[in-house]
Amino acid sequence: MTPTPAPELAIELEQLKAARLRLIDDCNAEGDGSAWCAEHSAIVDRAATLLFQGTMASYPAAPRLALVATGGYGRRELAPFSDIDITVVPEEADSPVLDEALRSLFRALHQTLGSDFKLEIGYAYRLISDVAGLDAVTRTGLLDARPVAGSQRVFNALADAFWESMPSGEFVLAKITERVAASRRFNDSPLSIEPHLKEGAGGLRAYQASNWIRAAIGERAARPDHHYATLLGARNLLR
Repeated sequence: MTPTPAPELAIELEQLKAARLRLIDDCNAEGDGSAWCAEHSAIVDRAATLLFQGTMASYPAAPRLALVATGGYGRRELAPFSDIDITVVPEEADSPVLDEALRSLFRALHQTLGSDFKLEIGYAYRLISDVAGLDAVTRTGLLDARPVAGSQRVFNALADAFWESMPSGEFVLAKITERVAASRRFNDSPLSIEPHLKEGAGGLRAYQASNWIRAAIGERAARPDHHYATLLGARNLLR
């Protein structure tokens, strides 16, 4: 059974839904794509935080949890109808009420962000002890991770485990292999009549992959410029 939000919570969620629809209506070719995505991400952050807090208030005996944004949502690059990648991380996994609390949280997120906001949710459950065995694809999403709600201490423990177990060489090789495959599948030059804005040469993923590689070898990430914002804006218009 899906929990019914308290009246105050329901009102604010409706306000956030309306604000998101206005933001989508205002999306245009003249705006800053990065700024638009950041504002959209902030709306979803607030809704997710309200749902997390409202749900977990009913489970005071549950262990500390961190609600973590990953992937494009973690980068605050949420397009109008992007998937919302969320990872839930518990401090410890043997609580008798944890499973019930997680099911309730999952239902609440899907009811509001899925059914009401019309967004797809990519949902993951991650134990800190499992981080060392993660593959390159999962690690890529977590490279852009940031806490949305819940325990900062749990998120910090996740981040520590992530970096302590980072197989930098293997990860870099995996990212290079992915980019070569993407160039073969889409296009290996940005000088294309119909460029693939996300995966094609010179597209969003090329920039993102360069920053993932920088992070893996301990270098500072490149700052997105107006060219990147322009690509984000074009992607937003394509919905």
